[in-house]
Amino acid sequence: MANLRFCTVHSFRYQLIRLAISYFCVFNFTAKCSSVLPRAAGAQYTSLITFGDSFTSNGRNADPLMNELYAPLGEKGRAVNWPNIFLKDVNSTGTAAKLYNYAFNGAPANSNLTYMGIVPDTRTQIEMFMTDSKAGKIDRGGGRVLYTMWVGINPLKSIWFDACDPQRNGGKGAQHPTDPLFVKAVQRVQQEIDEVSYQMNRLRSISTVDKYVVITVPDLSDAANFQDAIKVWTKGDVTKAKDLVKLLQLLTQQYNKGLRSVITTSNTFLYDISNLWNSIRSSPQKYGFKNVTGRCYDANKVVCSNPDEYLYWDHIHPTPHAHRLIGNDIYRFAEAL
Repeated sequence: MANLRFCTVHSFRYQLIRLAISYFCVFNFTAKCSSVLPRAAGAQYTSLITFGDSFTSNGRNADPLMNELYAPLGEKGRAVNWPNIFLKDVNSTGTAAKLYNYAFNGAPANSNLTYMGIVPDTRTQIEMFMTDSKAGKIDRGGGRVLYTMWVGINPLKSIWFDACDPQRNGGKGAQHPTDPLFVKAVQRVQQEIDEVSYQMNRLRSISTVDKYVVITVPDLSDAANFQDAIKVWTKGDVTKAKDLVKLLQLLTQQYNKGLRSVITTSNTFLYDISNLWNSIRSSPQKYGFKNVTGRCYDANKVVCSNPDEYLYWDHIHPTPHAHRLIGNDIYRFAEAL
């Protein structure tokens, strides 16, 4: 009975707060009411707003002449990225949630730190969203709003190559954590962490009641993008190959650990994809995979006959099946917030 009384009083107070704010909004036309109205705990998400790179963008390119990432899959390649899977999970409950995806292929956090070509970095993506929001182009709906930031793969890849590629370093790249080139790489990773922290603070200025999720970077050291380079650099030296893998893993671990420091408010959360990713790599059959190191879409642009059995679509990107698992897992994570 006491619990029932508490819930009834809590619900009544919640409705009074909403009524008061609604009354304020009627007489204050400039108020951004959609971002200040409190949302009931456990309420369904009515919009998902995402920022990041090709792991989120579903092949969206800054260059319109570039091919879509999953185009070789034909119709099966449409709507395969995790945000669309997340949206499908939300809408399966009867909610008409909307997705606003600002991610671009090849995006870093800040092009001034890591230049990846003419592509909107996540700092620019946030400003694009801010502009759309002020113009009234974002319908957040009446439920909860989830913002996600998944960036870091491109910067880490670039930083690792800059430090370890012999051709970029007079014939000898970094091989050990104490090498000056790797020490510099560690410093650059810290700058990336600081940049994400700045961007999350910028996003959180929008609302104190919405949910914000920062996604970590998985261990991609067995992806062809890195393994192909390592084979060329080490010329069959197994010890050197292991050392280079370790350096990439150290940078990834540093970055992910640093992201935890970004979680400074009660409405910001860290989704550590390493839990799912490492589980897939160690027990692939459990998730329906048969190949977690090779790629379905090879260098000769030939698509394998069984893409759902692969973790990697190409040299680094997840397959549609992997995206489904990621989207489902992030949905379960977000539902518990």
